[in-house]
Amino acid sequence: MCHPALPLRLNYRYKSVNLGLTGAATYNHQASTLEGYASPNTWNVRYGLHAVVDLPWRLQLSSDLT
Repeated sequence: MCHPALPLRLNYRYKSVNLGLTGAATYNHQASTLEGYASPNTWNVRYGLHAVVDLPWRLQLSSDLT
Protein backbone atom coordinates (compact mmCIF):
# COMPACT_ATOMS: atom_id res chain seq x y z
CA MET A 1 0.00 0.00 0.00
CA CYS A 2 1.44 3.34 -1.04
CA HIS A 3 0.39 6.40 0.89
CA PRO A 4 0.23 9.78 -0.89
CA ALA A 5 3.08 12.25 -0.61
CA LEU A 6 3.11 14.75 2.23
CA PRO A 7 4.27 17.93 0.46
CA LEU A 8 5.96 20.87 2.11
CA ARG A 9 6.75 24.16 0.42
CA LEU A 10 8.22 27.23 2.05
CA ASN A 11 8.90 30.47 0.13
CA TYR A 12 10.48 33.73 1.22
CA ARG A 13 10.66 36.91 -0.85
CA TYR A 14 12.67 40.02 -0.05
CA LYS A 15 12.76 42.78 -2.66
CA SER A 16 14.10 41.14 -5.84
CA VAL A 17 15.13 37.79 -4.30
CA ASN A 18 12.81 34.80 -3.98
CA LEU A 19 14.09 31.77 -2.01
CA GLY A 20 12.31 28.51 -1.33
CA LEU A 21 12.48 25.04 0.18
CA THR A 22 10.50 22.08 -1.13
CA GLY A 23 10.06 18.59 0.22
CA ALA A 24 7.80 15.56 0.18
CA ALA A 25 7.69 12.15 1.84
CA THR A 26 5.91 8.96 0.73
CA TYR A 27 5.48 5.81 2.83
CA ASN A 28 5.20 2.40 1.15
CA HIS A 29 4.30 -0.95 2.76
CA GLN A 30 4.28 -4.27 0.85
CA ALA A 31 2.80 -7.49 2.23
CA SER A 32 2.63 -11.02 0.86
CA THR A 33 1.49 -14.47 1.96
CA LEU A 34 4.67 -16.08 0.56
CA GLU A 35 6.66 -18.02 3.10
CA GLY A 36 9.93 -16.35 4.04
CA TYR A 37 8.93 -13.00 2.51
CA ALA A 38 10.03 -10.04 4.59
CA SER A 39 7.49 -7.22 4.24
CA PRO A 40 9.37 -4.02 3.40
CA ASN A 41 8.37 -0.68 4.86
CA THR A 42 10.04 2.11 2.94
CA TRP A 43 10.09 5.90 2.87
CA ASN A 44 10.83 8.00 -0.21
CA VAL A 45 11.97 11.49 0.76
CA ARG A 46 12.54 14.30 -1.75
CA TYR A 47 13.82 17.79 -0.97
CA GLY A 48 15.30 20.78 -2.71
CA LEU A 49 16.10 24.47 -2.80
CA HIS A 50 15.25 27.08 -5.38
CA ALA A 51 16.10 30.72 -5.88
CA VAL A 52 15.05 33.43 -8.31
CA VAL A 53 16.67 36.88 -8.51
CA ASP A 54 15.06 39.65 -10.52
CA LEU A 55 17.59 41.56 -12.61
CA PRO A 56 17.32 44.80 -14.57
CA TRP A 57 15.62 44.80 -18.01
CA ARG A 58 13.02 42.23 -16.85
CA LEU A 59 15.63 39.44 -16.69
CA GLN A 60 15.72 36.71 -14.02
CA LEU A 61 18.47 34.46 -12.70
CA SER A 62 17.18 31.18 -11.28
CA SER A 63 18.56 28.02 -9.72
CA ASP A 64 16.91 24.76 -8.66
CA LEU A 65 18.71 22.13 -6.55
CA THR A 66 16.64 18.97 -6.13
